[in-house]
Amino acid sequence: MCLYASFEGHLENFHENKVDHILFHEGAKMPLICLSRNRLQCIFVILLCSCGLFLYMNAVPCLIPTCNDPSNTDTASQSNEPLIFIGGYPRSGTTLMRVLLDVHPSVRCGPETHILPHILYLYSFKIDHIFGQLHSANITHELVDSIFVHAIRTLIHKTGPDAERLCAKDPFIDLCLKQLLHLFPKSLFLLMVRDGRAVTNSVLRRHIGIKYLDRSKPENVLQAWDDHYKHVLPACQNSSRCRVVRYEDLVLRPREQMKGILEWLGVPWDEVVLQHDQNMQEVKLPRKERSTSQVVFPIYTEALAQWSLPGSAVPPSLIQKSRSYEMLRYFGYASLTIPPVYGIPELEVQKRAQMLEKNEEFRKLFKL
Repeated sequence: MCLYASFEGHLENFHENKVDHILFHEGAKMPLICLSRNRLQCIFVILLCSCGLFLYMNAVPCLIPTCNDPSNTDTASQSNEPLIFIGGYPRSGTTLMRVLLDVHPSVRCGPETHILPHILYLYSFKIDHIFGQLHSANITHELVDSIFVHAIRTLIHKTGPDAERLCAKDPFIDLCLKQLLHLFPKSLFLLMVRDGRAVTNSVLRRHIGIKYLDRSKPENVLQAWDDHYKHVLPACQNSSRCRVVRYEDLVLRPREQMKGILEWLGVPWDEVVLQHDQNMQEVKLPRKERSTSQVVFPIYTEALAQWSLPGSAVPPSLIQKSRSYEMLRYFGYASLTIPPVYGIPELEVQKRAQMLEKNEEFRKLFKL
């Protein structure tokens, strides 16, 4: 099974008047479908409207079949744009990663679109079931691919200013990273990974709403994290265009990590990525994103081991049991001491930690 969850409140914006706005031309108030002379545009509008109506009437299920392999092998319908995608389980450092890239003068990421996961859901799971009907209407795999490429490119391009490299970060898009890499064969994917026990503690303490995830028991969150990477990691490992980034490494050794990441992305090095907190003027941080209050500070290490300390939402019994979780063992987290030592921080990180200890707002955030 392939886990898919949407954050609470995603569907609240799909009111009837907004769906109608998609269906009707703003000036003439005539159905846009009827006015379109271009068949591709017509089908594109129909699919987007169907997606909107689907989201409005039905919440996306938490459990869906494993992402289908792309059916089309024709590269003519694909995009050569070198987009950057960032994915991973919530509270795994995806926002930090996108902010570090966002301050780079050559890159623009922007906040979560919220609709990209639903477009990928439609592409990966709904279209295959109706391809017999589409084929009878002379709608080919190539045409469908070109429609979704256009939809995703338009979404990314129109949500912010242009830049040499554009990137997108949305929850759970890593579940369909194989599809993204298929539609955009020059794109690259950064898969963020963080200790599942730290993720569990963060999700519970910060009341992160993940639809259909029962947060009444911490082991449910840890199990969901474990299941998530069981399904996502193989797709990443099987592609040279996907790179696993450990949150702990990024926090402890940001210079070393960002140099490697930027070189892999083909983006020139710039010291600004190590001073993101001083260069946030052009970075959009939506109030509703739970990480917003944290990424305005310099990179810090205080949150790394909180899950193992008194007051953690992860009970001692689960900490002991956690060593049996497959992905904790795979990533090496299960063999760490408690409290864990994830690595040796760079000197710059140590200096910033001393500075942050005197910051009252920061101390309040972490109750130091």
